[in-house]
Amino acid sequence: MPVMLNPVPEALAAEIVTLAVPELLNVKVCVPLLPTSTFPKLKLEGLAVSVPCTPVPLNAIVAGEFVALLATLTLPVTPPAEAGAKATLRVTV
Repeated sequence: MPVMLNPVPEALAAEIVTLAVPELLNVKVCVPLLPTSTFPKLKLEGLAVSVPCTPVPLNAIVAGEFVALLATLTLPVTPPAEAGAKATLRVTV
């Protein structure tokens, strides 16, 4: 096999330059805060009267038998054939 020389390229190739990745820093700043306080909850001393109550539903609930709210009826595409009967459709062109 004879040795062939490679032709000279028509355009210059782009050079790839790789730079060093900068180092990432995490900085945590702590600022001292003064302690805080809250006021106590105000309430009257003594006994309070509470009234017993029973919850009442907003809507009436009817008790009775369950019925289907949505019914789906599915029929076969073709009626079932008689037991043991086999039918074949042949078309001649």
